[in-house]
This record gives sequence, C-alpha cells and structure tokens, in this order.
Amino acid sequence: MKSKELIDKVIRKLPEYKNLESQANARYILYGVREDNANFPNFDIRLSEKSESLAYLYIEVACSLYESGNIVDAIPYFEKGASLLEYNHAASREDCFSDFSLMVCGLAYYCACQYSKSFIVISRGKYQTNFTEIIRNFLSKRFDLLENTIKESILKNTDDEEWDNVFEILLARAMSLVIYYFNYGKEENLQKANNIISDAKELAGMGEDPSIWWEFRLLHIIFSQIDKSSLWGCLHNNPSFKVDDGGWGEIYKKLDIMNIDWDKTARDAVEKYIHSLNYRKKPIIELFRSQRAALDKVLSNESSVVSMPTSSGKTRIAEIVMLQALLYQDTAKVLYIAPYRSLAFEMEETFSLSFSTLGMGVSHLYGGAQFTTLDRAEMKDSRILIVTPEKAKAILRSNDDIVTSIKLVVMDEGHLLGLSEREIANEMFTEELRRIVKQNNGKFLVLSAVLPNAQDISMWVANKEDRVLINDRRPSDHRMGLLCYYPKRVDLEWQGNYECFNNTFVDHEGDKKIAVAKVAKKLSGLGSVLIYCPQNRSVMTNANTMYSLIKNEPDIDWGDDLDWVKFTLLCEESDEGKDYLKLAKKGVLCHGGALNQDIRRYMEKLLRKGKALYIYATNTLAQGVNLGVSTVIVMGLVQGRDRILPKSDFWNMAGRAGRSFIDTEGKILFLCDCSKKEKWHRKIAHTYIDQLEINDAVSGVYQGLSKICQIQKEMGINIDTFLQLITENNISELSSKDDDNQFMSYFFELIDDSLLALDIANRDSDDDEVSWVDEHFRNSLAIIQQKDEQLRQEHIRIIKARVKAVRAITKGNNIPQSFASSGIPVRVALYLEDNMENIITLADEYFDSFQETDDMITFFKEFDSILDNVDSYRIKVPNSKVRDKEIENWLCGKNFVSKNSAEIRNYYSYTVSWVLNAIANRFNTEEDNKYKELFESMGLIASYGVPSKWAVQIYLCGIHSRLSATELSQNLDDDNNFEKLWEVILFLQNHADSILDDEQYSDLTKAWVNVLVKEDRSNFTIVPKFNNFKFEGKKKDVPDLLFCKRYNDRTYLCSEDYKFKVRVKDTETLHFSDVADIPGIYFLKKNDVWKMHNVNPYIEIQ
Repeated sequence: MKSKELIDKVIRKLPEYKNLESQANARYILYGVREDNANFPNFDIRLSEKSESLAYLYIEVACSLYESGNIVDAIPYFEKGASLLEYNHAASREDCFSDFSLMVCGLAYYCACQYSKSFIVISRGKYQTNFTEIIRNFLSKRFDLLENTIKESILKNTDDEEWDNVFEILLARAMSLVIYYFNYGKEENLQKANNIISDAKELAGMGEDPSIWWEFRLLHIIFSQIDKSSLWGCLHNNPSFKVDDGGWGEIYKKLDIMNIDWDKTARDAVEKYIHSLNYRKKPIIELFRSQRAALDKVLSNESSVVSMPTSSGKTRIAEIVMLQALLYQDTAKVLYIAPYRSLAFEMEETFSLSFSTLGMGVSHLYGGAQFTTLDRAEMKDSRILIVTPEKAKAILRSNDDIVTSIKLVVMDEGHLLGLSEREIANEMFTEELRRIVKQNNGKFLVLSAVLPNAQDISMWVANKEDRVLINDRRPSDHRMGLLCYYPKRVDLEWQGNYECFNNTFVDHEGDKKIAVAKVAKKLSGLGSVLIYCPQNRSVMTNANTMYSLIKNEPDIDWGDDLDWVKFTLLCEESDEGKDYLKLAKKGVLCHGGALNQDIRRYMEKLLRKGKALYIYATNTLAQGVNLGVSTVIVMGLVQGRDRILPKSDFWNMAGRAGRSFIDTEGKILFLCDCSKKEKWHRKIAHTYIDQLEINDAVSGVYQGLSKICQIQKEMGINIDTFLQLITENNISELSSKDDDNQFMSYFFELIDDSLLALDIANRDSDDDEVSWVDEHFRNSLAIIQQKDEQLRQEHIRIIKARVKAVRAITKGNNIPQSFASSGIPVRVALYLEDNMENIITLADEYFDSFQETDDMITFFKEFDSILDNVDSYRIKVPNSKVRDKEIENWLCGKNFVSKNSAEIRNYYSYTVSWVLNAIANRFNTEEDNKYKELFESMGLIASYGVPSKWAVQIYLCGIHSRLSATELSQNLDDDNNFEKLWEVILFLQNHADSILDDEQYSDLTKAWVNVLVKEDRSNFTIVPKFNNFKFEGKKKDVPDLLFCKRYNDRTYLCSEDYKFKVRVKDTETLHFSDVADIPGIYFLKKNDVWKMHNVNPYIEIQ
C-alpha cells in the first residue's frame, strides 16, 4: 500500500469502524474482570475476526504513513492498531490466543512511543525462540536477559553455522549495537543497527514467513526514531545545557591562551547524568513523547508551567531542568518545594539517586518551620534543597547567602491554592519567591497533574500566558464506571462509547461496607485497589471490613525488606500501630490524616513497592504521594460539615489508577447508592466522572480580598475611611458583624508576615508610600485573577493599607525585624516581644538548673503558660490538663497513653517548635548566642519528641523510634559534637557490635541498630583493578574497542556487534572473568595496549 491516494482512501473509510472498536474495547473490560460469556452484550458475532483485520489495517496505514515521512500522522494509527490487538489477545480466553499478535501489538505500541503499554503486553506472551526472546527482552528493557540471549544466539554458532540462523544472528547483532548506543552514546552504532535491520527486512520480504517481515518492518521504524527519543538524542548535544565560563573565555582569547572547551564540559556532565539513568537496575533510556515535547519550553531562560497527568514523567522533566540550572553556575542552588513531607521524602530518594553520581548534594531539609544548626550543616554541601514551604520560609528569611544563590524554584503540586490557612500562607510565600527569583535572574518551574487554568499560573510566575506545557497523554488509559449498590447485589456499569455491564458482580446481605469490600477483593485479581474514604474515621472501619473477608488467607510475603522491618518495629512499639500491622500483613494498608508520622513514613514507602492489594485512604493520598494502583473506588464525597471532595482532588485520586509498566488501563469506580434516591446519586456521580473541566485553581488571597471588598460595600463605609481603618489596624470598626471582623483578622494574620518580609526587602524608607506594592502585586495571582480593573485597584489599595499597618505595628512596638519576619504571625511576634523579659528569665533559670529531664519539662510547662494567652488563629494551645498528662511522654520519648496523643504531638512538633525557632532567630549577636542555641535545641526536642539534641540526631540518622533514639542517646557519649548525620551513622555503625552485645539495651533498640547496620547506603559495586594487556603475535583486525563476555563458562573479548570475538583465559595477572558482562566496562586500545575503562557510575574500580 504505497500509493498516497490509496492510503488517503483507506483513512477516510476507517471512521466507519468506530462501533467495532467500541465493542472490542467493551469486551476487553469484561474479559479483564472475568465476566461470564453468557452475560456479554450482543456483540458482533465476528467481532474477533473483524477487529483483528482492522488492527492490521491500522498498522499498515501507520507504517505506510511513517515510511512516506508522515511520522506524526502515523502515531495514532499505530496506537489504534495496537489497542485492538491488545483487546483481542491480552486478556482473551479464546482458543485463538496468538503470541505473534501480542508481539506485533508490543512493537506497534513502541512505534507509537507508548513504552509502558509495549512493556506490559509483550510480557503477556509466551515466546519459544531466541528471535522472539530478543524482541521481548528489548521491549521490556530487560537488558541483562537481552545480553544473555544475544550471547546465546551468536557465541554458540560457528561462522559456518550462522547462515542457518541468519535472521536470529542479524537481529542479535543489531540489538547488541543498540545496547551499546544506549550505554555509550555512539551514534554510529545506532546507524549500523538500523542498516542491519533494514537489510534483514528486505531479506525477510523474499522469504516465505510474513511474520518475520512484519517484525523487522516494525523494528526498523522503532530503530529509526531511537535517536529522537533516547536520552542521548534529547540531552547530550542539547545546546540548552551550558557551563558559565565566568568571563574566562574572553580573557583566554585576549591573552591568546588555549581556551577550555566549555561546551564539552557541559556535555561531559550531561553524559554522567545519562549514565546515572542508563545503568540503573531498571534502566531509563528514553523520554516519553510528553517529556520530549516539554524540553524546548522548560529549558529556555523563562519560567514555565507543566500540567501533565500522574505518572506521565513530570519528575524527570524537573530533574532535567535542575541539571541545567546546576551546570550553568557552580554556586547555584535549586529550591524544590514539596507541599507535603511525604512528597519531600520521596523526592529526596529520587534526586539523590540521579545527582549523587554527579557530586551534587541533595538536602534533608523537610518538615517543620525551624531552621537549625543541623539544617545549616546539611546545607553546606547541598545544591538541591528539598523543602516544604514552611521550611523554605524559615531558611530564606534567615540566610541571605542562600537567598542570593537560588536560581531555580520548582513548585510541585502547583494547583494547591485556596482559602485554607496553609494555602493562603503558601501563596503569600510564593510572592516572596517571585521577588527572589527576579532578583537572581532565576526562574520557576511549576508542576501539576490537575491545572486547568495553567495560563493564570504562567502569568503569575513568568509574566506571560504562553509559558505553559499542557499534555493529557498518560502511560495508561482510564476507564470510568459506576459501582451500583442495590439491596442484595452490586452491578458494575462501565462508561464509554459502548456501555457494558457486570450484572450482579457480587452479592451481599445488605451491608454497604461488605459489598464494596467484596468488589475490591474480586478486582484485586487485576492488581491493587485503592478505596477512597471521605473521612478519617471511616478508613479503619472499612479496612477492618476487608480484613474480615481475608483474615484466613495467607499473609503477604514482604520478605526481608528493611522498610517492612522498620514499619513492623514502629507498629509493635505503639498501641495504635498494632492494628495497622495486623492489616498490613494481609496486604491492607491504611492512609489518613490521623496516622502517626513515623508509621506514615514507612507506610508510604510500602505503598510505593506495589505489594499491597488493598489501600484504604482519605484524600491525603491524592496530595503528595506518588502511587499507582490498578483500580480506584470512590466511596463517597462528604468530608465533613459543609465540605465535599473537590473535583481536583477527585481527579488527582483518579489519576492514581493505571500503574506505569504494569497496567495498560486504570479503572475508576464511583459508588452509587441505588438502594435509595437512585436518580439523585447517579446525577451526583456523573457530575464528577463526566466533568471534563476540573475546577480552576483560584487564589486564596484573591478570594480573601474580594470578600473584604464585599464587606466594605455591605457596610456602606467610604472606601477611603475603610482603608484608613485597616491602616490603623482598627479591625473591629470595619464591620458590625463579628464573623466579618473575625474573617478579616484571620486573613490579615495569614498575610502580614509575608507583607512585612516583602516590605523590608523593597521599601525605600520607613516613611515611603509603599509604591513597591503597585509594581509587585499587579503581577500577583490575586490581582491577575481579578478581571475587573476597578476591583484590581481596590485590592491593591487594601494591600497597601495593610503594609502601612504592619509597618506601624512593628515600628511602633520596637520589635526586631528579623523576629517579626521569622514566619510566625506578626501579632504573635508582638506578644512574644512584650513577654521577652519573662522568656529570657525562663532561659536563665534553665541555665542555672542541673539541666536534667525535670528541668527541661519545667521549662516547657512555663513556656506553655506563656503561650496560653497568645491571641492568634494559628497558635492553638491544648488545655493544661491535656498537656500535663502527656507532656512528659512526648518530650522524653515515651509512648502516649491517652486519646489526645495526636493533639499533643501536633502542638509540640509544629506549633511550639515553630515559635521557639522564631525566638531563636531573634538573638543574632554573639553575646546572645547561648540563648539562640538553647531555643534552637528546645525547638528540636519539641519537634521530634525526644529529650536532647543528641537524641534528635540519632533519630534523624535512621533510628526512627523515639523510644530507641532516647535510649541510645542516654547511654552513648555525645561529646563528639557531630555536625552531619553521616557522622552519626558512622558512629552508630562503629558501636553496633557493643550495643548488640550489651544487655542494658532493649530488644527494640537492638533491632533498630541491626537495621541501621544492614542498610547499604552505598550504590557502588567494587570491581578489582585490571592490568593492561596486549595480544600476542600479530593478531589481525582486532578492534580498538573490546568488551568482555562470558558464555557457557568461557570468556570472550568481542566487538560491539560480535563480528570480532576471541576466546581468552584467565591468567595470574589477567582475570577476565572478574570483569565479564559488567555494563559500562570496556577495553580501549592505545599504543598497542588495551586498557580497562569504566563509565558506569555505580561501579567503583578498586
């Protein structure tokens, strides 16, 4: 089919078969959930035959388009053809199951750049020959197995025997060259491989087996686009990666001195980064289409916004942009803002793996709002700071050196905007970041999975609406459906162009929780199931319902996984953890806002491992945990009084359905109670699952200012008078309604500290007219989203009035500016300053005491009594009876004994530590240093719930048990004054044997130390140094580049394509078998001598 007219004619005809595609798609889900054939709708009786023919027609059209140069046009036809083959064969129970069709399906998906789907479908076939095994291992990126199959295909045959297996040999040689292209980036290897495949295709066309011709034809297309999709093609010679020569290039030129190749310096660094991805256990060799489409925009000098679905590769995009920023200036730092601790933990692991091999340190700075000596020590060698907004605020407001070094700010989950306390405070902090980024000639990168009004965010951070990359392509498809609950049964109704049903999918006795659990249990055969529970209290209730169904089934085998061991230890030491552990043993994990932070950390690690079959969670899982599941079931919408699940959270949760490289589609089921008000429940369900437009991300500051304007108009107060009252901080006169005055007081408390920080940075003098507000806030999100110009002016005037009020408050009360801008509310800073004499007296009394545990508890009790009288919406102090009952348990690293444990934990670990850090920042002189150190140390104790800074360090280095960290700190000498956590780790490892043998330590503590010893914190494998060697005699045609291979207990030196291969034996000085088959190691000839080289960053030559 080479005629363009014929291709066009076929393309015009294809839409007529849309109903056939829909039927095949509908049947696929029924196959997947194992529906009885007797319950199938009246599909076309020749559906399999017709859809199979249509699939190959699509692929033929795609190949013809591609081969005629219409590459972009070909991609959707590859995808449609592959999808039909998948529908027919991937889950089919028919006798016509065809491994060849699955092979073509996988190849076609790869041609369409759907690497995840290709990986999945190719793994479902059974392949009997080396030829098909080579293709399977290539598509599934199992390069270790691919190498073994290549060796078996080539090294087992003599030169005379090769013709008998010509197609296998040609394929093996081509694949070997492609592997070496991925490993070393030599473009000529890729070209050679493509030529071999092209010749093999022509040769296969002359033969009698069309299947081989089809496979070579599709492989030729795949190979021809590798240079555009691979990391080498996308990054290595990309001119966007530069190294700043600091002006030296021009100096060298003037002095006529040989210049450094600065571009090569950048390429070498990018090469190391590519190696750090290529040589992982699960190699990363290419970028998704959506990632490649983003590169031009995100690698420019301007800020940008990326809106892409969950699992579509936003983190890799961020990583590449971070690399660019760090390369260009060797003093630059990247600020990666993760809105939640869970995401910060995960990003630290991810980025450490990529950047540690480049010598670029990744920070441990997440959680809390304090910035301590421990943080400062960790930051010394860190170029990437992963922080929550609160931590970032604490750092940047107390360290000018860090401020001037920030060249890139990455904001993850950029859609999190609104009227909540945290959302408004974080939005105002972003206003501070805008000033810093502009001052430093830096840029923003904003990431989100659900950001329909990305243009607004682009205007905010880039001053342009077009700095947006929106791509809705995802690695797996989504299938929406209703889980229809009836009194005695549950039906599944799958939505789509051709609706299909699982009538009486399960039956039940009238309990909705049991009905949903039965559905989840049946669907777990397809993969893990996430059950969304709208309220914290319903998480454990529903999880225990599932447990009642599976309690007699075998436990999940978590093996010797150290995260599982830590999770077990944490659960066993607390009463609340025992229920979580009981469930986890059966593969049921629970995630909600009430979860203990230590248990939660390892719960989230276990979630990402993919072994849990059932996950019960609130929307906390949608916010900050990168997790994929096969199915999402939404049980309800009501989160509390007057609160329902936001559509953005629904779609963020739904985005978890469909795991990359595991599921070709994810299923989302919405519980619809059809036992009562069926029409109403269906309507509500469809407002979510049919809603193509997610609610816009709306500025909370805009909403607050709008409400204040509305209050002014309702009260009928002249705008100038209203603004004057704000300037005078006379809030009670603004409205006759207490609710209105409370709202305005609350709103101003949230924005005042950022206004103060911005004013300190921008003011010309203490008495200027705050003209900087016009310039800065006209580009704020709050003003951008206010479309009415008159209201825009009013909003800016309100902000100006509030800046003047903050000036008057702080100046009139003689409050230290560093204290007022430390992050705590301004009114709290004022209150603390008024009580500073008492606070200093409290510190002096502690200095004069024996500084033992009782003295520490007395310090905190007295400090709590000071906070009792603070007037703030953000400082919530538990009553004294609750505090007195649990204060010792928290501060001394003991278990809680009451139901108020969460309240106490949050109060001390967040509120008290936050305030103490602010007080510490107040003391900046050398004479006051002892107070600074004391309040910092007390802040750490409050934050982590252990009795000393030494215990905090032990806790942070991996002993995440408060009980064990406390026990170790009380028995181990802390005179070393370690600054960095790795020093503490080394200290504990060196003392591990004596701890494990000492009877004074509890079994719990010994177990934690044992885990610490077992943890391999090094990513390196040691390989012995290898001597240089020569070939004896006059060996002809020996390539300069050789690789060592081992097959059937024999060792060979081979060229990249195996055309040269010679057997070698180990000698006393040359142990070839020690370095055989190690990726990244090769021998290069120089002056007739071959010397070993290594580019694998995870291999260290001894």
